[in-house]
Amino acid sequence: MINNTPLTIYSKRKFLALTLLIFTTILWGTSFIITKTVTQEIPVLFYLGLRYFIALIGISPLLIGSKNFNKKFLLYGFISGLFFFIAMVFQTYGLQYTTAGKAGFITGLSTLIVPVMAWIIVKKKLKKKQA
Repeated sequence: MINNTPLTIYSKRKFLALTLLIFTTILWGTSFIITKTVTQEIPVLFYLGLRYFIALIGISPLLIGSKNFNKKFLLYGFISGLFFFIAMVFQTYGLQYTTAGKAGFITGLSTLIVPVMAWIIVKKKLKKKQA
């Protein structure tokens, strides 16, 4: 019989979190290979437009039922989405001229660069979780 002590529940959650993190990493890493392969056959902007359209369909039910869904939310979402789309266009075109591994490495560096850039621009000390 399984003992449901807090330690056991914590261990199960930790195992699930680690498993999902590994799964996410695999999906993220393979997306570079898939993107490089697919964009050799179809135009980059069509591919990205299709990805965004599928994402819009997937997120729409959550947005429509949200209490915070208003004009300001929509405007900020559009602006941040536009910046992300521009970044994705540059990344996807850049992927045509390098390997998927190098593109993934450069993109992964953003997790280190963005907090430092924010610190430089905002001039606010980083929290321990951000560093």
